[in-house]
Order: sequence, then structure tokens, then C-alpha cells
Amino acid sequence: MVLDKYQVFVKVAETRNLSKAAEELNYTHAAISYIIKNLEEEVGMKLLVRSKAGIHLTKEGAALLEEAQKIVKYENSFLQKASMLRGLEEGILDVGAFSSVSMKWMPHILREMKDKYPGVKVIQHHGNYKEIEYWLEKEKVDVAFLTEYHKGNFHFIPLVQDEYYVILPPEHPLCAYERIPVEALNNETMILMNEGSGDYDAGHILEGLHYTVAHWVNEDVVLIPLVECGLGISVLPKLIMDFVHSNVVIKRFACPRYRTIGLAVKNPDESSGLTNLFISLMQDYIASIQNPDEDANASGFMIDCRNNI
Repeated sequence: MVLDKYQVFVKVAETRNLSKAAEELNYTHAAISYIIKNLEEEVGMKLLVRSKAGIHLTKEGAALLEEAQKIVKYENSFLQKASMLRGLEEGILDVGAFSSVSMKWMPHILREMKDKYPGVKVIQHHGNYKEIEYWLEKEKVDVAFLTEYHKGNFHFIPLVQDEYYVILPPEHPLCAYERIPVEALNNETMILMNEGSGDYDAGHILEGLHYTVAHWVNEDVVLIPLVECGLGISVLPKLIMDFVHSNVVIKRFACPRYRTIGLAVKNPDESSGLTNLFISLMQDYIASIQNPDEDANASGFMIDCRNNI
């Protein structure tokens, strides 16, 4: 379609790499270069600068990027609507997600969508909460996984309450507890996730305590070996710990704490058919993997513990 030139421009601007953009859009490197060159000639100005450090937007390119993103968004929406009217489900769906969701849930949803809706292409955008919020606000993604604490003004659809655990190195004194009171973490050395801003979910668990942060990490898989080596303790949710095969000790809080994970959209009234389809499939998947007994216990803890997040 004639609008492909805008999609190419947006993808090159996002990846800052012609080869990566070509791979994601199923073009050749030469075709991407040709399309960008023709677009620059059409608008009468340079949009991209190529250097040894990579590709960067010019001032004019940066000013036009948001308009190009809007064109691509509405093109996809138009094609999705046309597909729905034909009784088909096809098109491109951009999903924002943090790593534990991408690893634990998304493979199952992608497999189901591939089997049932082979015409749908899902593009995952991985980032921390702050990045995901930005992508959703700028409509770079159609739907995104967030926690309730970070939902902002977006329309938020809760999916699951993800329990937080205390992660300890072997032989740590707190290992003696069957369940750990929050106040027992006072004056401990912590290793924590940097989730993109000063506000992070686990921070509310530690509020009011005195502790030292020995290391900030931006990937949970990096955090766990540091705890195992005795460099500090941490607090991580179950969705992350489900992947752990490590010599760390995992303890529940005496009064369990949770983060609520859900799906967020900027404007539900403008959500595409594909967005709504993805939300429905995700809700069905979560319902299929939840343990009713665990849900009942969690609900009881939520009633008794007012400081859950």
C-alpha cells in the first residue's frame, strides 16, 4: 500500500537500524533504503542521519515522526475494521509488556492466536513500567500489561494478583522464619529492581523501613544470582520467581503483599477489534490457569491486610 512508506519510516526511527527494520517488516535492506530516500525526496528534507553510531532522526524527522505514527495507527485500524466486516481476524497488534509477562504468559497467547487467527501478527514491545506508559500514551502500542499502581489515567482491566516473596541467600538469619513479618526487613541490605522511576511496586512494601540498597538492577534475572551470592536480599513477585532454578530461599510475608497485573488501553471506546480479541483471550487464559483454592486464600489475605498494593 502507498502508506507503507510511513510504516517503514516509523520502524526505522524506532529500531535506529535499517537491517533490523527490514527484518521486522520483511523487506530487503535495499528496499528500506529506497523507500526512505523516496520519502525524503517527497517531503523535501532529510529525515534520517546515518553515522557510525547508527541512525538518528533529524530535527525535521523527529517533528514528523508522531504524525507518521498516527498514519500507521489509523491504517492498521482501517484494515482491521475491514477484516472484521469480512468476518476475518487479521492485521497487526502492538502489545507492550514487561519481561515476566512476556516469558510466562505471552507464548501461550501467541500460540493460540497463531492457531485460531493466523492472519494476526503480534509485535511485542518490552520495557519497564515508565517506558510502557509512554508507549501507550503515544499510541505506539494498542494494549499493554501494567500493574494497577502504574495504570495512571489509562483504562485498566485487572487480570491477577501476583504475590510478593522475600528472596534470601542460603544461611541468612531470616531463613529461620516460616513467614516473614515486614518489619523483619528493617536495616537489611537490599538488591532491588529499577523499574524506570522512583516509584516502584515493591517500594510500598518497604515504606517506613530503614534499609540499604547495595545494587539496583533493571533485569530480574540479574538480581537473583546477586542474592544467591549473599550480596543482599530482595522482594520479588511470584510471576518472576516461577522461572527461578537457583539456590535461593523463597519466603512468604506473614501478611502477604500483592501487585495487581492487568491490561491497559488508552481509550476503550476506540479499541480495535484485535485489541478486544487479545483482551478476551488473555482473560480466558488467566481464568484457565488460576487455582480456585489459591484465589480463595488470597482474597482472605487481602481483607486482613490493608497495605497490599
